[in-house]
Amino acid sequence: MRINKFIIGTAKFGMKYGFYKKETSLKQVEKILLYAKKSGINILDTALTYNNAFDKLVKVGVKDWNIISKIPSLPKEVKDIKAWVYKITFLTLEKLKISKIDTMLIHDEENVINLKIGKKIFNSLEELKKNKLIKNIGCSIYDSYKIKKIINYYNFDLVQCPFNILDTRIYSSGLAEILHKKNIKLHLRSIFLQGLLLKSSKLPKKFKNNKILQSFDKWLANNNKNNINVCLSFVSKFNFDKLIVGVSNLKQFQEIIDRSKNLTNELPEFIIKNNNKLIDPRKW
Repeated sequence: MRINKFIIGTAKFGMKYGFYKKETSLKQVEKILLYAKKSGINILDTALTYNNAFDKLVKVGVKDWNIISKIPSLPKEVKDIKAWVYKITFLTLEKLKISKIDTMLIHDEENVINLKIGKKIFNSLEELKKNKLIKNIGCSIYDSYKIKKIINYYNFDLVQCPFNILDTRIYSSGLAEILHKKNIKLHLRSIFLQGLLLKSSKLPKKFKNNKILQSFDKWLANNNKNNINVCLSFVSKFNFDKLIVGVSNLKQFQEIIDRSKNLTNELPEFIIKNNNKLIDPRKW
């Protein structure tokens, strides 16, 4: 897999995210970004809602990076959506000390599905795009089937969604094919299912007896395979533009990059369908 396919996810830079309940230190953030830049990676995925991730990023300096940020869920009390979108955008620019944002995503798919709200947010972003404060407009989703129904109402440049060896909804729903035909870029995230697929025998208590995860762990052991390599290998079989990976430290990031250079064709022959309690972290 080409190194420039990767995007650095920064949620762990600012909060305890996924199953690795440890926020990344400023020192590790510096090391990760330096290594990434030297490797040919130049995109960061972040958001105002990632607690103090912005504080760490600005201390390191991100002027030479392409920034993907997000418009959060619309608060119920907001009446002037356009003013609110502008406020979020300018606050992002100010806090990161940058002059433009490469991509702004609508973070809450429910705001996208609600066309009355979604179109107002999108139209506000289009104005900002015309003023060259943002380059691309997109959305971040969980449920591909819902978005498939309304994708034609938006002229998105990019869609970001979860995808991993247990969750292939973006392809099984047919949405990936639609995006390709419409020349909308596809960014994949959660390829390790927020770290769950990397836990192996050290699964959290609530997943200890999960037969799906047990069968995956057993397959890895029986075939002498590494979970990072298998997850990356599976994703590489599909058509996408970029891959977002969140890391806690430099060592973890280096392993992901190293494993991506020697992918395997030997993969488990199972695809999990409609098991939302497992593949959707919102239901954990």
